[in-house]
Amino acid sequence: MRNLLLLLALALTGCASGYGKSNIFGGYWSKDGPGELVEVGFNGNGYTDIRKVEIYVLFRSAEIAKQRGKAHFSIYQNLANAIVDRPLSEETQASAIGGKPYAKVFMLMHDAPVAGSLVADDILAKYDAQVKGNQAIDAAGAKQ
Repeated sequence: MRNLLLLLALALTGCASGYGKSNIFGGYWSKDGPGELVEVGFNGNGYTDIRKVEIYVLFRSAEIAKQRGKAHFSIYQNLANAIVDRPLSEETQASAIGGKPYAKVFMLMHDAPVAGSLVADDILAKYDAQVKGNQAIDAAGAKQ
């Protein structure tokens, strides 16, 4: 029994973080504020590709917008960029600490399109197979 548990533990630690709520292996998280912004992040483990983390945080942002009844959203790399309204395109920027990739953005949701905003349905459609189907993603974000 002990050998089986050890084998199971080893198998789990060798897997990349999948898309899902944050747990000890990684995952997405969000919190409201400051103001109308929502902070959205994804933490990967040492086996998670950095580009996947970037796509996961973008995808989660689109899910939140859709869940809250907003068709459009803007994402910002940090609060300073949100203050001066300097949104990112789809290209989020992940970093790594101790070999574990993470990405964090601040998002602002909109009822109608604004300059630099993204369409939640478009993001969800574009990345659904890669996120939910765990399809391989190359450096440009294209399906392999």
